[in-house]
Amino acid sequence: MLAWFGSEAAVRTAWSAFFDPRTLGDKRTPKSVLKTLARLTETDQLPANPAMKPVTLTYGEVRRRTLTAAANLRDQLALPLAEPVIAAASSAGAEQPFGADSEHWRWVVLGQELIDWDAAAASLPTRVAGRVSIVMPVFEDARMTVEAVSALVTHRADADLEIIVVDNGSSQSFSLALATSVAAFPNTEVVRLERNYNFALGSNYGAARATGEFVLFLNNDTAVRADWLEPLLAKLAEPSVLGVQPLLVYPDETIQSAGTRFLAEGYLPCTPLAGHPVEDGRAVAGLAFEVVTAAALLMRAADVVALRGFDPIFVNGSEDIDLCLRAPQLRPGAFAVEPASIVEHRESRTPGRGLRIPENRRLFLQRWRGQLPVGSPPELARLGLEVAALRSDGGAFPAALPVVVRPRAERPLRWSIKNPAPGGPSGLRWGDTHFAEDLAAGLSAHGQEVVSYRFGSYAAPATAFDEVNLVLRGIRRIPPQPGQLNVMWIISHPEDVTAEELAGFDLVYAASTSWAKRASAEWGIEVRPLLQATDAAAFSPRISPALPGAEADIVFVGQTRPAGPRKIVMDALEAGLPVKVWGERWARFLPPGHLQGDYYPNDQLPQLYQSVRVVLSDHHPDMAAEGFVANRLFDAVASGARVISDHVEGLEALFGGAVQVYETPADLARLTSAEGLATFPGATALAAISAKVAKEHSFEARANTIIHDVRQLLGR
Repeated sequence: MLAWFGSEAAVRTAWSAFFDPRTLGDKRTPKSVLKTLARLTETDQLPANPAMKPVTLTYGEVRRRTLTAAANLRDQLALPLAEPVIAAASSAGAEQPFGADSEHWRWVVLGQELIDWDAAAASLPTRVAGRVSIVMPVFEDARMTVEAVSALVTHRADADLEIIVVDNGSSQSFSLALATSVAAFPNTEVVRLERNYNFALGSNYGAARATGEFVLFLNNDTAVRADWLEPLLAKLAEPSVLGVQPLLVYPDETIQSAGTRFLAEGYLPCTPLAGHPVEDGRAVAGLAFEVVTAAALLMRAADVVALRGFDPIFVNGSEDIDLCLRAPQLRPGAFAVEPASIVEHRESRTPGRGLRIPENRRLFLQRWRGQLPVGSPPELARLGLEVAALRSDGGAFPAALPVVVRPRAERPLRWSIKNPAPGGPSGLRWGDTHFAEDLAAGLSAHGQEVVSYRFGSYAAPATAFDEVNLVLRGIRRIPPQPGQLNVMWIISHPEDVTAEELAGFDLVYAASTSWAKRASAEWGIEVRPLLQATDAAAFSPRISPALPGAEADIVFVGQTRPAGPRKIVMDALEAGLPVKVWGERWARFLPPGHLQGDYYPNDQLPQLYQSVRVVLSDHHPDMAAEGFVANRLFDAVASGARVISDHVEGLEALFGGAVQVYETPADLARLTSAEGLATFPGATALAAISAKVAKEHSFEARANTIIHDVRQLLGR
């Protein structure tokens, strides 16, 4: 064991949620890690996994927590695992209860032993008004559960949350990991059952013991996003809404579930928008659904108790559909999907999740045959899509899946923007994502239909509905789509672009006049210059008052490059300037006091830019050499800022002196001094330059150019 702790393999993996050598940075060597381990004291904070970020525990606290959890688990495992005797389901001549002919019936009996619904009903008046009790059944997975709970705590805002993790009889190692790590989060309780009672009973057990006015059933393979809860609560406040689910998305940002529909009598339902881009999820706003998914489902606790929760006759499948269909027995109403709330779902990762699907489907159709609410999905109609035919999913008791088409007559063009950034929250920090969002807004302002895809979803089936494939060429090569008009806009990394790549596109733009001219001449392929742009509505000098004390600031916003720190920042340090930096991976390069955070919110950048003395900006060497002007310069100048940058051809013509070029640390020191600041245009001239950049280099102006060129090619 000690040999492994001192190995190269050990420093490349997390030992537990509380000790992750990968977080040690420069000290992540076998020798340094062993020294850290050997010198731990009771009051030392541990190098925890990033998922534990919302909580901080010392070595002493973790040690005590682990020993207590182990002792409790040992005592619990010593108890006999008694199982009630399941008698014959019915006597001769008596009516059999539903499902008594199935082996699943045993779970109904076990549920009667496990949960006292009458006691839960009696305790309803004592539940805390406004509190949301989150019930998360778990089996044999500590890592995803830690990540799910961490996201809940990180994005709880001011909500009164109670998190109940129901350990469904996991093995000793998983139970111990849950009891030590998950329970470390505030307002979080881990309850261990002596066996795996499946999703239905595990969820019911947590809901029955919860203390909140509302119950949110939530899978442990989910991660809530910022501002996820308030829209759900607002929707559930409508009396006609029986329950509400968020928009569930896969890690690649395509839709996993935006509501469930029955398309044919005698068939299981489907999720019509599964695999669509997240923008299509807006079409479900305000629609009524007979059923939704319990992967993330918010309901009133009183309704859950009155319905006796999920029917345990269904084992890890169909229990949520059945619950939704039973809910209107309480009072008239329907379910809803709230697209303003987004939750990431890594679907069906629990071991043994799909083993009982055929029997679940048989039982479901036995109970509900002839009573299913069949109809065509109105959300598809809102998107201009039609169900041309139905097909089976191939199961023994199949679901009906739609074959969807998009009639293209008399409709705006549907544009698909392919974003190089990855899915998930990390991709939201990429400049490419902000670029794609601003371009989408510009296209939409001209009446176009726009969706977007991030890395990993470029070939999603729903791309068949798109007419224009607009590729933002950055760090990734993204292929053209057959049957569509293919447009490429090269905004960075021109060194990776080849003539062979461009040959697959109908229209090619480059964010450099000189590179576009040279590529056209060398490759015989027309490349049109189209510089980067700014969101003129956001980046404007007409923002709120300056930040207190910011008039003396020199700022840089951006992460380090893979090869190391940005030269302009290191030159500023060499010049002794008090530069303030926001960006990822800077900690080991900057002296104390310079790093302000790993991210600056994009919507707050205009206020920062307009209120500081100078904004520093730089370019990747290849981009600078090829004349690709960074998007940050357009944003900063449109905000009314003074900018210092490395040299790129054409800066003076573009920005008229609002951007000054430096070469050495001495240049930086001079340009940021009172003497150097005097070389920038005065306030009146700077405002005129800002207005000119906002007018001529806005995303709406760029979108107008692209639309014009595309229509010419299409003959529209």
